[in-house]
Amino acid sequence: MARRTLVQPFFLTALDEMLVSEVLKEEFPAIRFVDGSRWPSPEPVLVNSISNGSSRYVLLWPSDLMEKLPHVAHGDEFDGPQSGVVMQMMRSRQVGDGLLSGQLGVGFSDEHAWMVDWSRSVVNALRRLNSMKLKAAGKGVVTGAYIVGPDAARFLGSGGRFKHNLVDEYYEAVSLE
Repeated sequence: MARRTLVQPFFLTALDEMLVSEVLKEEFPAIRFVDGSRWPSPEPVLVNSISNGSSRYVLLWPSDLMEKLPHVAHGDEFDGPQSGVVMQMMRSRQVGDGLLSGQLGVGFSDEHAWMVDWSRSVVNALRRLNSMKLKAAGKGVVTGAYIVGPDAARFLGSGGRFKHNLVDEYYEAVSLE
C-alpha cells in the first residue's frame, strides 16, 4: 500500500491562527479543530479556533469525510489519530524575541486517498494568506516554502525574528513582488 505525505511549514501568531480558523471554517464548513491527539474520553476534545487549543498540536478534522475519529484506549485516556484521517498542525510558538516555525503535515495511505485533495485544498487556503517570502539570514537564499501570516509579518517587522523550529536557521523578509 503506497504511503504519501504532505508537509507545509509556516510562521503564524495566535492572531494568525484565529484568521486561519475563520478562513478554513468558511471554506470547509465541516472542519473541526481537535485539541491534541490524547483525550479524556473516546470523543475528541474540540476547540472553536486553532488559537484556543491548549496543545502544541491541533488536528484539522474533515468531519464530513470521516464521521468518527478512530481512537485507542490507554487506561483512563484515549489516543486519537495524529495523521491519516486528520492533518496535524504543529503550532508556531514564540520564544523570547523569536517565532519558531510550525507546520501542517499529513501522511496517508491509499485507503484514505481522499485526504490528498482535502489536504491540498487546506494548504492552498493557507497560501492565500501568505504575507511575504523569506530568505535565510546571511545566506541570501530566498524561499517561498514558508507561509507567513499577516500578524507574523508584523511581528518580524517590529524586530522579532523567525527561526526554524528544529535547526539554527533564521529568516528575513523578502517582498512578495
